[in-house]
Formats: sequence, structure tokens, C-alpha cells
Amino acid sequence: MKITDDLGTKIYIEREPQSIVSLVPSLTLTLADMGLGSRLTGVTRFCKYPEQVVKPVAKIGGPKNIDVNKILNIKPDVVFAVKEENDKEQVLELSKHMPVVVFDISNPDDAFRMMRTMGLIFNIEKKADELVQQVAKAINNFPLQGNQTKVVYLIWKKPWMAAGNETYIGSMLQAAGYNNIVSGRYPQISQLQMANADTILLATEPYHFKEADRQELYQIFPGKNIEIVNGELFTWYGTYLLGSYASNNTIIK
Repeated sequence: MKITDDLGTKIYIEREPQSIVSLVPSLTLTLADMGLGSRLTGVTRFCKYPEQVVKPVAKIGGPKNIDVNKILNIKPDVVFAVKEENDKEQVLELSKHMPVVVFDISNPDDAFRMMRTMGLIFNIEKKADELVQQVAKAINNFPLQGNQTKVVYLIWKKPWMAAGNETYIGSMLQAAGYNNIVSGRYPQISQLQMANADTILLATEPYHFKEADRQELYQIFPGKNIEIVNGELFTWYGTYLLGSYASNNTIIK
């Protein structure tokens, strides 16, 4: 089989893969939800869902710092990676030895393409399409509804950094009905920019904002709506929204 990944690289896969290494938690979960969990032979230490699937699987480091030699020893039939989340040089090194499929995901449509590509590779196209339809429905019913409220979504502190409208987080904010006033990808922002928002959302990942952080911002912006939100809901693409992982709601008091 010959496929072209999101970077335009032509990849040859001799047979339906029986051994898979996933370099991104969202991909790991999606593969498991497609019924391919038993084929996972390597995942990152941040791949925590589904717990019963990933717990016994060999850990190959973190997305930004994978153990290349360990993966080479596993000798998987295919490796799945994401442009934004994995180190380019490490991915290139792996691709010298085995098929590596790289996805570039900035919005739900990109995630749907990822799922359909997986369906093609594993000859489960009908299953993949069914899951795409279910995820699309879940996004349309996203549990937070912004009602066009002007929002800043903070992902880091010292310095303050926000998710812009050119990111997957930005696309999920749009799906939830928010007006993200931050442009670009992940810029540093000033308190003056935050003051222009009606709502400030504090994510639980990658920086884990806590109640003390919210209270700090309340002192700076008294009366402004400031909430801590489950960052996974805005960052885990693929099948995440379908699982019990999301059932603990969005707003964390």
C-alpha cells in the first residue's frame, strides 16, 4: 500500500500493520477506539487512555523526546506521529528504518482525515467513517457554549501564553461558540490583551492552572468571568470526546 501523509511524504506499507508505535496520546486513544489496541507495541508515557490498554505497553519516552533506539528494537510495522507534537529530527531518523506516518492537525477536519487514513491503512474504513460521524456530532454538541463571548484561553504562566485562532484549541473554541480574540498560534500576551476579553479560560494542560492562579487573576481583573477548564477537551483530537474520559465535565471549580 502507498499513502501520502500530511507532509506530502509518500509512504509504502507492505502489509496491514500488526505492530504499531504511537508517538501521541490522542492517536493512541483513537487507535484503541478503532479496535487496534492489541496491536500497540509502543506508546509515550503520556498515553494514559484507555488505561487498561496502554498500561502493559512499552513506553518509549515523551512526544518531544522519544527513545529512538527502543523503537528500533521494537521494530514496529508502522509509527504514527504528529507534526506539532513530535521532534522533527527524531521522526526523520525513524523514517529511515520504518514507515512513519505524520499527521498535521490544526482543526477537527484534520483529525477526521487522520482517522480516515488510519481506517485505510488497517482496512477498517467503514469503522473509521462511523467514528468520524460520531466525533463530529460530539463536537457539534460541545458541552461549553460561548455564545460569541470574547475569550482568552491561557495555556502558560510566566510568561502568560494563550492559544490563538490558528491552533486546534482555537478551532474547538470556535466550535463551542467563543470569539477567540488571540490571533496566531501560541503567542505571549499582555494583561492589556487579557483585559479585552469577557472570559478568561485557564487550562489544566500543558500548564496546570489551579484555583490560586484564578484568584490571582481575579485580583487583576475584578468582576471578569474566569474559569478553569479541562484542557483535554480542547486538545485531544480524534475519539476523545466519545469516551468516559470527557464525562467529568468541562468546568473545574
